[in-house]
Amino acid sequence: MTDKIYITAEQEEAIKRHEYNKANLMHNKINGLLEHGLDEPIGKMSIEDLAKVLFGGSRTYKVLPKFKEGDIIVAEISGHKYVGSVISIQECGTPRLRLYSVHNYTYSEESIVPVSQIDHATEEEKKILKDIIIFNSSNRNLWELKENDILEYLGDLLIVNTFNSEVVNFKTKESDCLTYTENFNFVREHFNVVCFADNRKDLND
Repeated sequence: MTDKIYITAEQEEAIKRHEYNKANLMHNKINGLLEHGLDEPIGKMSIEDLAKVLFGGSRTYKVLPKFKEGDIIVAEISGHKYVGSVISIQECGTPRLRLYSVHNYTYSEESIVPVSQIDHATEEEKKILKDIIIFNSSNRNLWELKENDILEYLGDLLIVNTFNSEVVNFKTKESDCLTYTENFNFVREHFNVVCFADNRKDLND
């Protein structure tokens, strides 16, 4: 499968203006007549890339997403997936990022990655970032649970009783009796941490 060509939103808009006059657009590109005005964004494209986009259609290209400070993003770098946030935008338009590895949960305080390797995070990926930050702040691996951790699901507070790699058993704050058992993967995807056992002031030392 041929790799897609990355273009900016401004380049796509300019190209679409010439949808019914592609031959004339190519003529102007070859003769260097696209360096100013509304077609200036196309002037930065190579003749080969412009031809592929014009005559190959939307399946041949991808529009680079735009980012702003604070956006939650996902990045693919050397085959590894990262989640993170945009710290700021450089004058050249490239975002500066704080990235967390989905594989080993380590993070980089500041990274600069080509926009072609970055995309806006899905809701699921946003939760992964949130969870990594929460567990890192308590020096735990991602979803490393302990007895008496408090989690939340659909507004209900549940206390971790026992757990293994497959299930988590919960008890309520009102009773030490076992009240609820859930699949660990479901817990990872849908539960939120309210308070770790290490930080609970209601437990005896």
